[in-house]
Amino acid sequence: MMKHISIVFFLFSAHFFFGQDVTIKGSGAVTSNNKVYACFTTDGLTQNLNIVAQTTANAKGEFELKIPTKQKENLYLCASNAQISLWVNPKQTYVVEFLSADTTLTQNGLIRSWEARIENNSADRTNAVIGEINTEIAKFLSENSFNYLLSNSHQNEAATSRMQENNPKSDLVKFKSKEDSSKYASAQVNFLRQIESLENKMQSLFEPEFKKDSFLQNYAACEIFTLRLLANSPVNLETASQYIDLKNSAFIKWLELAASNYLDPSLNTRDAQAFTALMETAKTAEPIIHYLNPDSTHYAQLEELILIAALRKNYYTRAQSPVLIKRILSMIESTSKFETSKQLAKACDIEFSGLKRNSVLPDFTLINSNNDKWKFTEHCDRNMYLYFFNEGKSCQRDLALLNHMASKYKNDFRIVVIGMHETFESFEKTIAPLKLENMEILYGGNDFKLMQDLRIGAVPYAIQTNFKGLLQYEYTPLPAEGIQQKWEEILRKNKK
Repeated sequence: MMKHISIVFFLFSAHFFFGQDVTIKGSGAVTSNNKVYACFTTDGLTQNLNIVAQTTANAKGEFELKIPTKQKENLYLCASNAQISLWVNPKQTYVVEFLSADTTLTQNGLIRSWEARIENNSADRTNAVIGEINTEIAKFLSENSFNYLLSNSHQNEAATSRMQENNPKSDLVKFKSKEDSSKYASAQVNFLRQIESLENKMQSLFEPEFKKDSFLQNYAACEIFTLRLLANSPVNLETASQYIDLKNSAFIKWLELAASNYLDPSLNTRDAQAFTALMETAKTAEPIIHYLNPDSTHYAQLEELILIAALRKNYYTRAQSPVLIKRILSMIESTSKFETSKQLAKACDIEFSGLKRNSVLPDFTLINSNNDKWKFTEHCDRNMYLYFFNEGKSCQRDLALLNHMASKYKNDFRIVVIGMHETFESFEKTIAPLKLENMEILYGGNDFKLMQDLRIGAVPYAIQTNFKGLLQYEYTPLPAEGIQQKWEEILRKNKK
């Protein structure tokens, strides 16, 4: 009850303080009869999405949302396995149509970025101009890829040789890896000259919009910064520090590229050991930054952001210890003078944090194969094993194994299998031939909120709780990974 009161109070206070609503009218096959969530985020790097509104689309895929906001915001619409992004302003109405799926999967392996048609009922041209800027950038890279590759070929001759072998007729490999170094220099000059032409062209094309909206001008500038970095002629930090905006996806693109090798300096063994020791003992970010850039003028706010982005990259590549990386992020969050650094460090910490052992699993409600409601907290009468599956072959093997185990363990373990399919029909098609018994079969529908709350990274996935609904493992083994052995250990302990 208190949770519901808190939600109502939050929505009321948010509306009071934000004041003005954005109206989103949407449609698309993917949203048909599905929940649609509107989300904001603190930054474009971690994209920890916070749900601010939700609704359910009708059978035609039509829906409408009203979202309170007091400034321009990057809004994410999430429905089933689809996600689109648009920029919205207060008091505006946007018409959104989900189009064909983009096959590029995001990090969690479930939510896909879909293309969308976005219309607006006023003079707000933010989304249209961003689309046009992106088109100009894509066209530029297509037309200048030869010079770009040539200007970088001397840095990795092995990669160039492989490209020549794989694509012998491609225009990108006309040059030889043994060409005179002056050719490389010439290619870089040509590439930079074309970047300057592009910059002038965009200024000419979008000058009226840039004057009306500094965000659009900053977006275009950061795209140019990224191109210059690709051409090994980066803008100086003094210039880049004037464009800091964690919600600007173009700034984030530049930030990630600038951070790509930041924590991988070319050090001899002795210096590398000293650097590792420094990271383990530093009380602030400043000595780490100074060690990496002793000649830097120190634009501390920007350099801290680059360091955080580099730490995040190395967390996923395991280039450094995750424990060490988390320590440095925590230190930045508590000691930095800049709100942007604290905000981004905290966002990374949230991104890295999964459900911890002995933490309470968030409550959720799904439907079973009979289309009846099933609530998690109403079924915590014993150990519960939650297995999330789709139509994949590995999932079918796991389901067969669980089905074999279900009868033996049914008095000690409640086995719940949850289909993360795009449609109920595909869910039914997967389970129909398996004849699953002694377990509960639910439909999760690839629901965005469910994946957010339970930190589901990829399917298949499993969670195990005890009779209090507390998580029992940091990582729950899948059936094929020996969960039966874990269950036997639990039963032996219970008999003692």
